[in-house]
Amino acid sequence: MARADSSRVAMRWLKERTAGTTPAEPMTNVRFVSEALAHTKETVVSAEIRDDRQVPDIVEVGTSAGGDISVEMQFKEYDQFFEGVLQGTFVTETYTGAGIAGDVFFEGDPYNRIHTPKDKFPNLKVGMYLKAGGATNTGNNSYFKVTAITRNTNNKDVFTVDGPLTEEDSSTATIIHSSLRNGTTKNSFTLEKEFKDVARFFSFTGMVLSRMAMDLRSRQIATAVFSFMGRQGASAAATVGTGAAVAAGAQDIMNASHNVGSIQEGGAALATGLQQITYTVENNLREQSEVGTKNVTGMGSGRFVATGRMTAYFENANLFTKFLNHTKSSLHFRLVDTDGDRYFFDFPHVKFTADPVQARGNDQDVMEEIDWQALLDVDTGITMQISKFTASN
Repeated sequence: MARADSSRVAMRWLKERTAGTTPAEPMTNVRFVSEALAHTKETVVSAEIRDDRQVPDIVEVGTSAGGDISVEMQFKEYDQFFEGVLQGTFVTETYTGAGIAGDVFFEGDPYNRIHTPKDKFPNLKVGMYLKAGGATNTGNNSYFKVTAITRNTNNKDVFTVDGPLTEEDSSTATIIHSSLRNGTTKNSFTLEKEFKDVARFFSFTGMVLSRMAMDLRSRQIATAVFSFMGRQGASAAATVGTGAAVAAGAQDIMNASHNVGSIQEGGAALATGLQQITYTVENNLREQSEVGTKNVTGMGSGRFVATGRMTAYFENANLFTKFLNHTKSSLHFRLVDTDGDRYFFDFPHVKFTADPVQARGNDQDVMEEIDWQALLDVDTGITMQISKFTASN
């Protein structure tokens, strides 16, 4: 009889339209390094008193599902999980000049504004990033943060960016943005793992992202853990998906040595060297149960809480002073793969909650282990934002 081997396991996902119900669609394979998904039950031991001292029964009173999927970061592979944990959707808008002079106008320093025909970017907001390409002046072909927006001025929308720009009247430039912000719309998934050598499938329905933790550590692969809470698990001899599963992506694995781009703190490049940066986002989910069924009937969302830690070489008192004075700051970092595809991670309002600076023994570096929490940013109305750009657009 065959025995299951961990190197013969496939993991799949499918977004649900109705929580707990698997759509009649193909599932999609996902790359992973480990998983801890399980069906769980809640039981109550009978309190009956017997004269022979024995326990008469243990009663099943509830079931649920949950667990983690651990991954190595790759571009696009986990966008659906990013959307799930932020309870939002990536919004992408693109405009390419129609060959008309002045269709896209770059207004140079000190104004640093990009003019486009009106209503091409209705979802672009202050604090989001855009990418410009196809401009004659190569300095205008870059990534810019939007700092102000004026709409419908002479049939143009005007986006002030962090620049610098060089004045250019372009008829063919392309402007694109793609952003995900924390929101309030829960997404649920059906997850499935197949043990191929024993032809067995375990499926889990109504799975909602409860937590995500990302770890960028020097000389290591960039990793993430996605944690789920759901309704129930099941075992079968066939997939719950309809038709052949869609193949997983084939992007390069990202690491913290070559693929971490700009790291900014307080709106400026961070001069202090980092050994590690981590962050965790938590949705504070809670199971909802009802009389008449043992299954979870809903999933409530609590507050969106984002926390993290920077392990920095102690070089000066700049970060410690911000901790000491409880100064508002911000964090921004990028992951860029070998093809040039990239993510921007933004926390526009953070405060440092701990910063011990200690000599913990001989022959070692003195490090600052700076704990931080992201908070509501009143200028953008968000706590966290993820932007993504492919090298080809």
